[in-house]
Amino acid sequence: MGVTKSRSTMVCDLNLLSIVRSAHSCNTVYRTPSEAGHTFDFNVCAHKAVNPSAAPPLFKDVIDDGTTFVLVQNGVGNEEPFRNAFPKCSIISCVTWVGAVQKTAGTINHTENEDMQMGLFPNPSVDDSKEKGRLDRFADLLRNGGTKFSVEENVQVKRWEKVRSQPHSSIHICLQRRRSSGTQPGTP
Repeated sequence: MGVTKSRSTMVCDLNLLSIVRSAHSCNTVYRTPSEAGHTFDFNVCAHKAVNPSAAPPLFKDVIDDGTTFVLVQNGVGNEEPFRNAFPKCSIISCVTWVGAVQKTAGTINHTENEDMQMGLFPNPSVDDSKEKGRLDRFADLLRNGGTKFSVEENVQVKRWEKVRSQPHSSIHICLQRRRSSGTQPGTP
């Protein structure tokens, strides 16, 4: 099943709106999901997962039972708030690795080292073949866009591997009562 064309819509906060409009080629840009006025096949969430339970209610006007959430977020357990809010939706969970260096506060230089692992966060209330079809369709979109990725049978293993490999942003720093400032410049 090849995907040849897709429409993209972006929702971003006011501070990013002008940047996005000039730097990205999206069909439409909104400040809130509800401004769209229709549902989407895929809701790709790449926001910071600081308070994961606060995000799902924002999407209530743009989903239906056929919507798939694609969570491109660091951390563990980000899927549960979406599952609780939308028990009939599929969830594709993604672990992303972006090559970037922050040498000074506020300046991030991106490199070419990029990768993503993704897989289903299985939903017992959705038919397995339907969920697999949604995953395959999203994978086709990424493939056609030239994104480097792999589909994992159990993406949660990859999620934990990333947590373990990222000490400056993981719970290990907290448990050891260490500060992250020594491991990531510009971080208090």
